[in-house]
Amino acid sequence: MSHAGRLFKKITEMSAVTLAFVLSAVILQADSGICQFSLIAAAAEADSTGAAESDSAESGTITSGDWEYKLLEDKTVSVTGYTGSEAELVIPEEIDGYEVTKIAYKTFFCNTALTAVTIPDSVESIDIYAFGECTNLASVALGGAVERIDDFAFYGCTSLAAVAIPDSVREIGYWAFSGCTGLTSVTLGSAVESIESGAFDGCTGLTMITIPDSVESIGRWAFSYCTGLSSVTLGSAVESIGRGAFEQCTALTSITIPDSVKSLGEFAFYGCTGLSSVTIGSAVESIGEGTFGLCAGLTSVTIPDSVASIGDYAFEDCTGLTDIQIPSSVTDISSTAFEGCSEELAIY
Repeated sequence: MSHAGRLFKKITEMSAVTLAFVLSAVILQADSGICQFSLIAAAAEADSTGAAESDSAESGTITSGDWEYKLLEDKTVSVTGYTGSEAELVIPEEIDGYEVTKIAYKTFFCNTALTAVTIPDSVESIDIYAFGECTNLASVALGGAVERIDDFAFYGCTSLAAVAIPDSVREIGYWAFSGCTGLTSVTLGSAVESIESGAFDGCTGLTMITIPDSVESIGRWAFSYCTGLSSVTLGSAVESIGRGAFEQCTALTSITIPDSVKSLGEFAFYGCTGLSSVTIGSAVESIGEGTFGLCAGLTSVTIPDSVASIGDYAFEDCTGLTDIQIPSSVTDISSTAFEGCSEELAIY
């Protein structure tokens, strides 16, 4: 299944309540260097304003040289368009004497001429699809005032090689860097609290990630299909790891889940065929459906006495697992929890 196909499937599995931006259909394709798209539906959480609402208080579009912008209520600028041809672009801190604080929805969407961009320290938000499908964008320098990188902001930037998230950023939005297949290095700033669903999904070139101690939640499919990811270090504040968060990270060899983690999502490490060793922290209460399914290389797993249940297919087809010790705290083990494992598996 293609990356776009997997993305659509995952979106349709999520409820409108949990989505900040719901697509009922997305078609993204390149035709003679021109991106064509159809965006049929969008919905927002009750506490999310979304692009349309955030623009409601803005003035009409103003053109200044190569720039198009809107003047916000606070007399700062939201950049809405760029008609120039610069490949290595430095976004100005001011336009017409007004400070630039926002890069708006789809400002640079499908700009295939862009190879490098520098975002000034005045910018506080990067909106939905701001740089989506900029397939030749190889370098991004994020300013020190950015607080949120919004949904799909850099989706499909396949040439992007490295990104350093500044310490000002608190949230990385849904599928923000999804499909950035050339991304090999990600540095997360010390203020990031949540990595939303699919944020780095399909970043096949990524080899290692360190989750800082500020991060409390890792969303659904946040790093799924990062097939080159061999090293993951989880920070001490992570409380929840979402459904499929590291699904199909086939190069991952070991994982230590810290004692802060309470919720370990279904299919969290499903299909991590290279995973050989797992240590589960002392706060995890259940191992859900398919959590470690198809981890054929798994030979060692430590289950703490905080765990009360082991769900359906939790260790399905873990053919390398020869023995496992189940603590007395576990009172519910699904009949399919170890389906497809070796007949010689010894359960203590």
